[in-house]
Amino acid sequence: MTSGTKLPLPPLLCVLQAYGLEAQKGLGQNFILSPERLAQIAKFPGFLKETTVIEVGAGPGELIRTLLEADALKVIAIETDQRCIPALIEVRHCVGSRLVIHHADALELDLSTLEHDLSPRIIVANLPYHISVHLTIQWLKKAQYFKGFFLMFQKEVADHLTASPGTKTYGRLSVMAQWKCQIKQLLRSSYSKR
Repeated sequence: MTSGTKLPLPPLLCVLQAYGLEAQKGLGQNFILSPERLAQIAKFPGFLKETTVIEVGAGPGELIRTLLEADALKVIAIETDQRCIPALIEVRHCVGSRLVIHHADALELDLSTLEHDLSPRIIVANLPYHISVHLTIQWLKKAQYFKGFFLMFQKEVADHLTASPGTKTYGRLSVMAQWKCQIKQLLRSSYSKR
């Protein structure tokens, strides 16, 4: 399978049905199923042909498919939910070594040393509210190891990240994020989970 081609996989809704997958509120899951939204998200990092993408909270692979079709050199999937692993393995059967799967809790992994090669690396994640700040701070402490972060948050967290000094949402997270990175809000969405 060469990069840049449509993966020969069943539609995502069929995958969810085949593996009996539903987003679990307790895990903060929210599966993004809109092909248009997924394509939009995959375009934000720009040229991916020489980039390794670390996707945290890979779920059944909905964004992974799009990132691989957008020519990502490699995708490293981090997923804590065992129920999603067979769906990810199905994607790996199509793309081989371009997809590496880690069944693990992202809170316990040092992503700066994970599967490290010489390619630039970015993190892409649709983060659950209850761990989003903790993970973001953890990654910001090692920001020098990454080309960028493309993260999806609930509105409250995004507002803290982009807050200006002197505003009521400006705080520790704002200072750290704006010191380590150029923060830009690329998309605001009000879609609801399934």
